[in-house]
Amino acid sequence: MKVEEHAVVLIHYVLTNNDKEVLDSSEGQDPLAYLHGTGHLIPGLEAQLLGKLAGVTLHFAVDIIDVREATAEELEHGHVH
Repeated sequence: MKVEEHAVVLIHYVLTNNDKEVLDSSEGQDPLAYLHGTGHLIPGLEAQLLGKLAGVTLHFAVDIIDVREATAEELEHGHVH
């Protein structure tokens, strides 16, 4: 099964920053369930998942600009603190 618009998708995730520090994770919990293409995930993440097959492990970056507008400090230093 492929991830497509209006499909119910279940994902496990680990969110890290540029320093590889874990900011959030679904480890030890039920997977996150969402309806794909309805804006319930950050746009960069939804775009990366579209068309992927069930059961695969993926690693990718989502730029802060795909989540929210970066602050002047983040733009100057090139990363989020």
